[in-house]
Amino acid sequence: DVMSSLLLTPDETATELSLSRSVVYDLIGTGAIRSIKVGRSRRVLRASLEEFVNRELTRQLSQEIDVDQSGIVDVQ
Repeated sequence: DVMSSLLLTPDETATELSLSRSVVYDLIGTGAIRSIKVGRSRRVLRASLEEFVNRELTRQLSQEIDVDQSGIVDVQ
């Protein structure tokens, strides 16, 4: 079962994120998603995938929140 697997293939990671396989490899290559080598295969730890999603969510939410000079928070 992919949902309970500790390690995911890049294809499984792509499915989990609803992204293409090439985008997942780009994210792995830039270090946005941490991965490990198992023999000649690349694997993504489920925890790394969750860290990536949480980081992206935090980044996007922080961009949506704008505090004006009066200190009033405006969520767009």
